[in-house]
Parts: sequence; C-alpha cells; structure tokens
Amino acid sequence: MQRIYEQYGELTRTGPNEITICRPDALELLDGPKNNNTRDVWYDILHPRRALVFSRQPDEIRALRQSWSKAVSSKCTLTGLKEYSPRIVKLSDDLVNCITSYNGEPVKMNDVMSWFSFDAMGEMTFGEDFGMMRDKKIKKQLAHQREALALLEPFNDATWLAHAGFSLFPFLPVAKNCASYRRNVLMGNSISAMVAGSDTTRAALIGIWYYMCHHPEHMEKIYNEVHGINVDDVSRLVLLPHLDAVLKEALRLAPPATTGGSRIVGPARLQVNDQFIPGGTKISAPKYVIHRRKCSVS
Repeated sequence: MQRIYEQYGELTRTGPNEITICRPDALELLDGPKNNNTRDVWYDILHPRRALVFSRQPDEIRALRQSWSKAVSSKCTLTGLKEYSPRIVKLSDDLVNCITSYNGEPVKMNDVMSWFSFDAMGEMTFGEDFGMMRDKKIKKQLAHQREALALLEPFNDATWLAHAGFSLFPFLPVAKNCASYRRNVLMGNSISAMVAGSDTTRAALIGIWYYMCHHPEHMEKIYNEVHGINVDDVSRLVLLPHLDAVLKEALRLAPPATTGGSRIVGPARLQVNDQFIPGGTKISAPKYVIHRRKCSVS
C-alpha cells in the first residue's frame, strides 16, 4: 500500500468497486461518529456466529455492545487491571525466564511474543494460560489460529468459503456444553477474544521489541524510569512519560492492523476533500501509510 500511495496518490482505485484513501482524515471518515458507512461483507466471515466486532447491522451492534460496555468502561477496566495484574506479572516473570534461558543466544522474538500473547489471552479470557512460555512450544491452539488467520486475506471477497469451513470443521466444540448462552453468540465472542486478545498483542509487542533493539538508548531511558518503582502497580506504570511515548510511537510506526477494516459507503455518498465517492463503494484507509505521512504528525 505504501508503494501504491507513492505512485498514485491519496485516492486510488484498488479494485473494481474499491477506493483506498491515504489521508489523515480518512480514519474519521470511515469510523467517526457521524459516518454513514457499514462494515464490508468480509465481516460476515463468522456468520451465523455473532460477535460485536464482526457484526454489520447497526441494531445488532448496539445490542451486542451492551454486554461489553461495562467490561470496557474506564472504571471497570481499571478494576479489571488490578484483578488480573498478578496473573500478568506472573506471565511477565515467565517471559523473563524464557528469554534468560537462551543464555545469550539469539532469540526468535516472533515465537516468544506469540507464546506470551497467547498465554496472556488465555488468562484474560479463559482464566488460565496455555503454558507456552514454560514449554517453549507452539501448542495446537496457536497453530490452528495461525492457519485460520492466514486464510482471512484470500477469503476477503469470498466469505462463503470460510462459512463452508466453519460448517465442516466445528470450532470450539466446548461451546456446545454451555447452556447460559446461545451457541452462536458464545462462539462468536470467543473467536473475537482469541484473535483480538492474542494476534494484535503479539504484533504490537514484536513492533515494540524491533524498534527498541534498533534504538537501545530508549531502552535505557525506560529502564531508568521503571527503576525503583513497583512495576506490579499498573497505576504507576501509566504515569511514566517515556514508556508511554515509546509504546505510542511503536504503534504508530507498526500498527497491528496495518490496513484496517474496509467499509461500504452509505446511500448519502462520501465527500473526501473535493471528491465524491458514490454509495455502495468499498473504501479502506491503510493505517500503516497514513501514520507515516508527515501531515499526520505535524
């Protein structure tokens, strides 16, 4: 997408009915509070399973959001962080031990961060980790997830293939034994939590490690910031300015979702500067390109 932007400019036709927008205001145009767009058909990939992040219907999104709103509110988020903090601290200790065990030999951080993020997701979502850092081994759960995620891009405009796969190979059969939720809702939310809670975390952590290794002076500054404070106290960590700046800058340069979700322009059409995009057009805004434009950070 970076090469396409450099060659063709801010608005580029990247498909028969698709426009890619590489402008700083594109993110708000796609997902801002006043937008009239709907999610692309790709979000039907889990159908008939239902999940907040994969729903395309506004009424259904509002209904599903109610079950998540309390969990992600600022008050409950801080309470949840305090509750889960000991578990994450333990996983952090496992991470340190895992890296130390290589005794100075090169470490494949891609694998290590995959183990860590999946263990953390297990703690947060299912109440227990998968022991991947302790075993230094990719479990079948992670292998299956990687294989499934690798198919998302080819299925972008052929979601019926994914539907066939879900029908032929049931995912998360444990959901059948849960009587308090409908199976489709439980499975949809479980898949969402597994993907959002592990893969994006893994990508973010790998990006942070990459830039820290290339700029070790920032690693030293962070070490000086955390030295002498209780690193188990989340409320103290969020107040460290250089740590916060490094996290934000790494996410800007290497966003976990590099292209972002596509949208379908509503009937009222979309105006981008002096250009009008008709309703029914598929649009996307690649974060990787937008975040690196000088006009986005000036």
